[in-house]
Amino acid sequence: MMRGRDGWDRKERLERVTSLPVLRPIEGSTASLLRQVREIAAFLRYYNSHGVPDGCFDEMLTTLEKLEPVPEGGDYPLPEGDMEPAQALIWIFVRQLRAILADFGNRWHSFPLWYYRDVLRVKPLSPRPETIWALLEKNSSGSLLIEKGTPFLASDDTPQQTFCYRLMDRAEPGDARLADVLSLWYEHGTPLSPAREWGCVTALHTEDPRRITSGAASMFGHAGSRAHLTPLGFTLVSPSLLLREGRRKVTLTLEAENRPLTRFMESLEETSDPQWGLAPGEKLSCKLTEGIFSLQVSTPEGWSSVGRVTVSTDTEFPDDLILHFLLSEEFPATVPCDAQLHGFSSDYPALQVLLQTDAWLYPYSWLKDFLLRRIRLSVCVEEISHLLVYNELGQLDTSKPFQPFGLSAGRGSWFAVGNYEMAIKPLRSVDLKLRWATLPDDPDGLKGYYRDYENHTDNTSFRIQPRFLTDHTWYPVAADRCWYLFATAGSGGAPPLPDAPLAPESC
Repeated sequence: MMRGRDGWDRKERLERVTSLPVLRPIEGSTASLLRQVREIAAFLRYYNSHGVPDGCFDEMLTTLEKLEPVPEGGDYPLPEGDMEPAQALIWIFVRQLRAILADFGNRWHSFPLWYYRDVLRVKPLSPRPETIWALLEKNSSGSLLIEKGTPFLASDDTPQQTFCYRLMDRAEPGDARLADVLSLWYEHGTPLSPAREWGCVTALHTEDPRRITSGAASMFGHAGSRAHLTPLGFTLVSPSLLLREGRRKVTLTLEAENRPLTRFMESLEETSDPQWGLAPGEKLSCKLTEGIFSLQVSTPEGWSSVGRVTVSTDTEFPDDLILHFLLSEEFPATVPCDAQLHGFSSDYPALQVLLQTDAWLYPYSWLKDFLLRRIRLSVCVEEISHLLVYNELGQLDTSKPFQPFGLSAGRGSWFAVGNYEMAIKPLRSVDLKLRWATLPDDPDGLKGYYRDYENHTDNTSFRIQPRFLTDHTWYPVAADRCWYLFATAGSGGAPPLPDAPLAPESC
């Protein structure tokens, strides 16, 4: 084996060099580089003036060895003036090498991006900003519109961190509240006709997913699940629904923005026999709308069914639905909703409009496309008896016969009639029926009764001018029309005859 001038053979030198750790970019701190400098200098020998090996260079790095270690991530101070020049030069070299290694190490951070972009030529997906759902509580009764881009500030548990979220689209907060979260299942495949032949939905079922405690289960329901049959519809609250007494006729019109019923019947003509199950001469539109709704109103007992509901379509607008129902005199009074009794509170009575599951065809298949443009509600109440009556003497007792115009009635005498239901509703017309006591029974009426006075008085001589009160002002009702105080028998709604028997009632 050949030995060099330093006394080490090639094998020993190779083993000494290979025993050193490889210089890596991650070992680019000043302390690591100084340690590697000393380790490399430890196998480099130097010679004395006689040409004889006299030690290794690491023995000369005494100043560098005395440098105190620094904390992780820190740096050594610059060399002082008493440092040996050769070691100071090594020190400066180490600091420059550290900067170069830092730049070289940082190149590896961009290596994945270079690999995807230049080698695979794949464009990374753009980052998606975080999105949240915000619950806004409306504190006003009017409409409110929030513009797109409106900022909302939010912070987590750390007060120093505040996040800014902006509205992605225009929003109009309403009065709706999230009451529950349920899974929804549309029932198909029923043996009922014609839903089976037409492939229509026959019922809607809901299930509470929070009741699923163990095992695999379908989140969206299935035929063998414990889903409950769920009524589908909406609730309408209006002062016009305050109906306390009498025979109450209610008409609810749902005006469609589109043509759901017409398009559904057109689709049946294209896919199947639209006359399936119809009697001769029976219209499909009438059959599809027959018995499709069940209605309930808020009463002191809770939600009370209104009974029979008839549904018809408009002649001019065949996709508009017109609902009619009648509340008899025995039906309880409607009341505003109570949270414990009806599920929510309201200032006025409410009407629930629900889809009827036992209809000839469950209407969800075509009502799901119904775009509601407007709701019109009209009521007609007959035989209201709870009235407040006043004249110049004050309030009158209507439980017994009274003189509406006072004890000495004359030209300009008056009486006023009021009712709370009338006051809160936009009235279109009012019929006031008066039942008279001790009217003259002369066959010629008032003409015969006043015949001896020779003043031409007859049944048409007593006239009134009705007025209605709005915004603290009395306005005349049809001033160009004659309003007669009395009616004659058999005249109906026509003006009274001058010389005919008087009717016991006038309207």
